[in-house]
Amino acid sequence: MKDTKVFAILLVICLTAAPKLAAAYDFSAVCSTGQTLYYNYGGGVNGVTVTYPGTSADSPWSGYTKPTGTLIIPSTVVHDGVTYNVVAIGNDAFYNCSSITMLTIPNTVTQIGAEAFYQCQGLVWLTLPDSLLLMGSKAFLRCNSLLSVTLPNSLIAVPNEAFEYCSAITSLTVGSGVASFGNNAFHGCYGLTSITCYRSVAPALSSGAMQFVPSSAVVTVPCGSMASYQATWTAFSNIVEMEGASFSATASDGNIGVVNVLTQPTCAAPMAVIEAVAGTGYRFDHWSDGNTLNPRTLTVTTDTSLVAFFVLDSLHDTVYVHDTVYVYDTVYIHDTIIVGIDGVDALVAKIYSSHGQIVVEGAGQNVVTLLDMSGRILATRQEGDGPVRFDVTAAGAYLVKVGPYAARKVVVVK
Repeated sequence: MKDTKVFAILLVICLTAAPKLAAAYDFSAVCSTGQTLYYNYGGGVNGVTVTYPGTSADSPWSGYTKPTGTLIIPSTVVHDGVTYNVVAIGNDAFYNCSSITMLTIPNTVTQIGAEAFYQCQGLVWLTLPDSLLLMGSKAFLRCNSLLSVTLPNSLIAVPNEAFEYCSAITSLTVGSGVASFGNNAFHGCYGLTSITCYRSVAPALSSGAMQFVPSSAVVTVPCGSMASYQATWTAFSNIVEMEGASFSATASDGNIGVVNVLTQPTCAAPMAVIEAVAGTGYRFDHWSDGNTLNPRTLTVTTDTSLVAFFVLDSLHDTVYVHDTVYVYDTVYIHDTIIVGIDGVDALVAKIYSSHGQIVVEGAGQNVVTLLDMSGRILATRQEGDGPVRFDVTAAGAYLVKVGPYAARKVVVVK
């Protein structure tokens, strides 16, 4: 019995001291950039994980050709007639593959394992997927040719030593979902001069997370979150806020009205005050979002563009044109002289309706435009000496504009 206990203890010690072993890969396939990649089943229904081909994580590519150059990991891979989704990059999958220069990981991948790209020293360009949720420690440790990193909004946290000693990185973009940086996450990234963060509350920094990153690096943070970053990212002396949301307000037709922005919103004060001013014979009707207040005050928190619409003042120059239908479908027309279009001969220019059309005579070389009452152009014609005809399928109010002169309202009653 005593000997049995001693043997069991020795067996546990031997197993603990033995190098870590990995199951052999389940299958391999050549990807679009020409490298042979290796996969293990797992990761949900028809999900696979990219792995290494060797038998030991201590030497994961021993006896196999490492991938080189541009590597695009596929989103799906076909094996034995079955299509699998590539959902993860396993631990040590590309450990010390130092000749990979450009890496794209597809948007099907949600996890990158520990040391997955450890010491890929030739890696210059990296595209992380928007689907990425989790990253293992030391995932890109000592990738010292990498120039920039964009952490997607989906990523929850940057793990310990994830990009430690990536000394060539000059710019870092941090997505809005990243809540924390682990120990030494960017330790030794002394080339980093530009950091842009999209999280409104500053991510927590663990011990050494940004050690040896220059304190003068420009840290650009969301509008209104300066205080949060100044309190948390205390090592940085150059924290600036992003500009506020963009804002514009214009008139639908500059010939009949204008919009004045009385107060332009800023990051610190996102309040806009706008006023629509109608031209002679017109009045303001509505803004493009349906609001009818004028002047108008609004809070701008997202990029906003508004358009003011004007209509002819109903008290000015209304012309009624009647279609009267008698028996035998004979249509009798009442020619009506246009009133109030300056510069157009009132004795020559006429507007009337005929068989479902609005007809303009005497416009000469002027372009004639038919609009609805919101100012939307329905049709444009130029007929020279001949009459200009517009098909009108429904009774109602229309605007007719001759050349550069102000449009006038026409009500067609059938």
